[in-house]
Amino acid sequence: MAFAKSVQATTLGFGAGVSYKREDVALTATTTVDVQAAGSFSPPISRGKYRIRQSVANAATTFQLKVTATDGTTTVVLANYPANAAGELCDMMDEFATDLNLTKLSFICTLGGATTTTTIDVEVVGVQ
Repeated sequence: MAFAKSVQATTLGFGAGVSYKREDVALTATTTVDVQAAGSFSPPISRGKYRIRQSVANAATTFQLKVTATDGTTTVVLANYPANAAGELCDMMDEFATDLNLTKLSFICTLGGATTTTTIDVEVVGVQ
């Protein structure tokens, strides 16, 4: 499902950011979802905002999230969110700033519960 309100609209003061997004990513198990399906951020980014949301949730699925970023050599953890209750949809947005020139931002989605299916959308807006 397309984002109705993009993260880019909330980045005033960050400069002119580049935007990356993936929508309607179906998950059936624990999966790492990179914002860019292939390749790296070009140009690299060092600060910005990310958003992840579940657009479809199974009533028996829990959802736990870890957000990581890398410059190709060093990986940093930007956030680590606990699992939500089964059937709840999550919609999270957060800011980040690092001294690294990030080439990739990843969402590590851990699914639990009796049935493990969900659909997510992810978006990042960043600047150098």
